[in-house]
Amino acid sequence: MHELTCQMRSPASGLPCKHYLKPDDKTQPGFCGFPGTTFFFCTEAMKHKLPSISYSSLTDFIHCKLRYYHRTVEGLYLKPEQLPEPIKLGRAWDGRNPQQVRSRL
Repeated sequence: MHELTCQMRSPASGLPCKHYLKPDDKTQPGFCGFPGTTFFFCTEAMKHKLPSISYSSLTDFIHCKLRYYHRTVEGLYLKPEQLPEPIKLGRAWDGRNPQQVRSRL
């Protein structure tokens, strides 16, 4: 696997790049603030500090590394109207009041 280098990187003293945005959570890498980009995490900062990984992120990485890159690094997700119908129904069901669900059982 080759090392990913940001093509928009502008060196800055003490920071990975002059477009670097510090995160609120110090355990996470920072963000890219380059105007007009869709980058989520700064790829240069991720060389030193990786984001915490959830079970779903781990599953994405195992099944499709490109999907993991799009979701975790670029922060891209499907719009709600583009989700498959079963996912929409599941989200609607989960959004109901739990007491209503129990009373129907």
